[in-house]
Amino acid sequence: MIENTFVPVSERDRPRDLIVPIANGGSTSRREFLAAGAAWSAMPGSFSATVPVKPLNLLVLGGTSYLGPAIVEYLTDHGHHVTLFNRGKTNPDLFPKLEKIRGDRDPHAPDLSGLRGNRTWDAVIDVWPSDPHTVAATARLLQDRTGRYIFISSVVACKDLTKPGAMETDPLFDDLTDADAWYEYDKAQCERLLPQIYGDRCAICRPPIMNGYRNGSDSMRMWAVRIARGGEVLAPGDGGDPVQFTDVKDVAAFAVIMAERGLSGTFNVVGPRQEKTTFRDLLEDMNRGFGDRARLTWVGEDFLEQSGIRAFRDLAMWIPVRQAHKPGFMQVSAARAISAGLTFRPIQNTAEDEIRWFNANLPRDYEFGRGASNKGFPRERELQLLAAWHAQRGGSR
Repeated sequence: MIENTFVPVSERDRPRDLIVPIANGGSTSRREFLAAGAAWSAMPGSFSATVPVKPLNLLVLGGTSYLGPAIVEYLTDHGHHVTLFNRGKTNPDLFPKLEKIRGDRDPHAPDLSGLRGNRTWDAVIDVWPSDPHTVAATARLLQDRTGRYIFISSVVACKDLTKPGAMETDPLFDDLTDADAWYEYDKAQCERLLPQIYGDRCAICRPPIMNGYRNGSDSMRMWAVRIARGGEVLAPGDGGDPVQFTDVKDVAAFAVIMAERGLSGTFNVVGPRQEKTTFRDLLEDMNRGFGDRARLTWVGEDFLEQSGIRAFRDLAMWIPVRQAHKPGFMQVSAARAISAGLTFRPIQNTAEDEIRWFNANLPRDYEFGRGASNKGFPRERELQLLAAWHAQRGGSR
């Protein structure tokens, strides 16, 4: 039984059954917790309760799944007035005090009637749909009744991710022959259509992989849980492969900056920090944050491949450069967004949010790599691989 040592940061995220410790060595006193919260609120781009000079009237399309709640929480914490448009089916109990307009953006049976009329908004934030017809229909409907349209796209809308340093001015994805790239193509189509409708009143936010609270993927969570539990942890390759992701709260904060500052154009909102991050940086940062509970053993790429371990699937987030179909996917330029105000939470904060979600939503016997959807591989398999690796190297540890 693992001792609980973490103090939740807010009632809305309070885990119902803490099973993975995430505080650094011992319980946190209320005084220490409040002091840490005050310090975090003072950081640029944080979720402070500072009210902006001019509160905005915003419409959020969606807002109750993953990135949406982070955006809505940031908006309301900053004193903005928020209206939600969605079906009311995903997490319907969220945000009971906010106005909700019901409708459906299903491309096969849309219902946008709730958005018709004369109501106006300072900005619309469109959270994550990829179907260009759905996006265009809503955008045109609201064209004369909003000052700005902010769309959440993805870095995969870039045409060429085979080399590092992709920028916002690079060509958009246009390969109609790749049946597995419909998402990339549709996101790129959305990016083509919106400027035609809104001109310089359009802003496009391009995140890569997003991690943090409410994340539906086991990507970063697998590493956070393994490291927080301590013991020997299999780390892939030599640690030098690049990795990129963005904390969902950082994406939310930048989307709000887009609205508050009236930004136009496209921004690659990629992290986890300003400088290049390697996989060694990622795991060692997490381990330090968890009090160096884990012992990282870096296992060779060839050994993993020969053992049938798949990069990115079995070893989440890890894409070795040698195997990568698109090695630039983990090396996109964020220079423009950083100059416009993008900031980054520490990797450890993202890891702790992942564990809070794990504790609150997954059963005690949850095992990574079991089933079709979750990533990673079971702890038993990890220990077998570590034993085989040590045996191959003469038993050294």
